[in-house]
Amino acid sequence: MMPKTSIAEHNKHSGSDSLRPGAAFAVLLLLFALTVTGVGCDSQEAPPPPPVSQLRAILWNTPTETTVRSFFDQTLQQFNTLDDHAQVTPTYIPDEEYKAKLALDMALNAPSDIFMTWSAGFLQPFVSAEKVFDLTPALEADPAWRDSFYPHILDNLSYDNRAYAIPVARTVAGVFYNTTIFENLGLTPPRTFTELETVVQTLAANKVTPFALGNEFPWVGGMFGGLLIHRIGGESLYQTMAAGETPWLDPTFLRAGELLQRLQSQGAFPKNMSTLSYEDALSMFKKGKAAMLVMGSWIISRFGEDNHAFPEQVGFFPFPEVEGGLGTRDDWMGQSDYNLAISINCQDTDGAIRFLKAFTSLESQRQLVEHTGTLPSVRLDLDTLDLRPLTRQVISETTIMSSQFLFFDILLGQELGGTYNETIRTILEGSTPETAFAKLQQTAQATLPAKQ
Repeated sequence: MMPKTSIAEHNKHSGSDSLRPGAAFAVLLLLFALTVTGVGCDSQEAPPPPPVSQLRAILWNTPTETTVRSFFDQTLQQFNTLDDHAQVTPTYIPDEEYKAKLALDMALNAPSDIFMTWSAGFLQPFVSAEKVFDLTPALEADPAWRDSFYPHILDNLSYDNRAYAIPVARTVAGVFYNTTIFENLGLTPPRTFTELETVVQTLAANKVTPFALGNEFPWVGGMFGGLLIHRIGGESLYQTMAAGETPWLDPTFLRAGELLQRLQSQGAFPKNMSTLSYEDALSMFKKGKAAMLVMGSWIISRFGEDNHAFPEQVGFFPFPEVEGGLGTRDDWMGQSDYNLAISINCQDTDGAIRFLKAFTSLESQRQLVEHTGTLPSVRLDLDTLDLRPLTRQVISETTIMSSQFLFFDILLGQELGGTYNETIRTILEGSTPETAFAKLQQTAQATLPAKQ
């Protein structure tokens, strides 16, 4: 038997404690092979990156509103630059053609992934037909985003307490006026309809058109008529009208028609208003040929296009109250604006939601209000913003708001709302209010037979 010391000495010299060079090389080759093939290791190859989704967006566009278009272009370009997983390609369509285009796309079940929409009665049929993606879970999952919006601004974009669109901006309608003309003629903004008539008569006597009203597209006259109707009937009539419970031959509507025709007889509107375009009416106002313009606050972005000094001559006041009426100067016609919704067919709703968030981020909203004058949809610290004086005045005027009511054609939906606009047009063209509203009543009975 070999002594233990001899065994240890044998092992030392035989290489049992340290591998011979050939054996060590073989082991290294084995370890390398195992590492390359992943055998015996927990690590795996990294999965390939997900493909970038290609989303389509359809947006309305008034070709002359260049500053707002620039905001959309820049925000969209920034999204496409920063987002690693989605790219959005826009298609801009003039707003008067947009409604028909969107309705056709929906009927063919081929809408774009993201689409711009009006609220209330315009969006509701698409929601009822289950064509629109429900944004409620996304809002609830991001409380900071949900709570950044102005109170109640999502109300007219929601149905059965579910939100289906996000507003990029908000708008209110009031009276923009040329302060230089008013000062030269010793006029002040009227607070009542009687005072408004005095202003109209003074302007007409001095050969200045009181209102730049271009009614080629009759929603303009419909807006003017809606303000008068609400000043007379107040919020209670508006609510019953919205529910289809007030007949269109109600004395409130007839009274509004009479007041419209009274203003017209005093020379309040251009003689060619039925054929006068939106752009030509705006030009009249900007050139000082008309003293007042009833319009939504989106128009602020247009005032400095040709004459950068002109916005300094523009003031703003609420539409006057009608004596004996139930509406007040603190009731504002307005709505959420440039609303973005997602089609139910969209294959990348997460990417589309990120797109919506890009337009409603605090930085994007700051750019919107500072560079276009458009009112933001989210709450910003106004003291930190470089606001145009006119924008600041509009925001200040609307700080006190008893109620906000929609543009009537948006509230009523495309068919009945369009007929309402045409009704106001015929009254301005000389039809009696009774005859005009009787025809609207017939349309309403056919459209909402259960409610009329």
